[in-house]
Amino acid sequence: MSRGQWAPAGELPWERNLFGAVSSAVRLADGRVLIAGGADGRLTAQDGTALFDPRSGVWAGAAPLRETRQTHTTTVLADGRVLVAGGCGGPVSYPARALDCAEVYDPVERSWSDAGRMGQARCGHSATRLPDGRVLVAGGTAARSRDSERSLASAELFDPASGRWTPTGTMLDARSLHPAVALPDGGVLVAGGWATTRHDWRGGAGLAYCERYDPASGRWSATGSFVAARAGHRLTALADGTVLATGGGDPDAGSQGLLDPYSRATT
Repeated sequence: MSRGQWAPAGELPWERNLFGAVSSAVRLADGRVLIAGGADGRLTAQDGTALFDPRSGVWAGAAPLRETRQTHTTTVLADGRVLVAGGCGGPVSYPARALDCAEVYDPVERSWSDAGRMGQARCGHSATRLPDGRVLVAGGTAARSRDSERSLASAELFDPASGRWTPTGTMLDARSLHPAVALPDGGVLVAGGWATTRHDWRGGAGLAYCERYDPASGRWSATGSFVAARAGHRLTALADGTVLATGGGDPDAGSQGLLDPYSRATT
């Protein structure tokens, strides 16, 4: 394959829809790529797990998740295992069937094990590994009542050494479908996202507000804001310490993670 060109990379062993664009692929220590969960064409949560080997260019099925889930987070831990947390289970619904359970994949044992329960069920949240190995989970969406949802400002920490979840500082703004990125100083930046504003799945507002988390104090502080609100976008930490935000949708269109024909081309 010539540089600067795309080439086919095989077929997934099962149908998968990256609903919400939250549950992304992660790279394991041996170079393989892991994906787990997601949704099928009917937006029903899946338990499938697959591994891509870049040397052979082949996808292979792996041990399934213990719980079907979509719009969850997938985070590589310092010891090479992978943490999957939260998400929504079952068929797509309103309000969302947010999960509080988590599980860990061990590439050596090739199996999933229980990783406890978060203090708050959530989907569409963010998860970021801190320098000390803990994982910061923040925001997301959960049911408010039988016919309404709420966006979350709460955050919690997972300690792989103890397997325990503990609460930490609350964000300044409730948000979901937001990305987060680890900063060179050890802090975490969350930027933009979406917040529900009424008891209707289309009733939401995009956020331009950004904030950062300080692991030493467990507190959040406001930082610069986007020129325009965006949700479902990506944050990438660059070599000079700055952060690049790319893409995302027009959150005021009520897409809430669905395909948005008005996605932003700005950065």
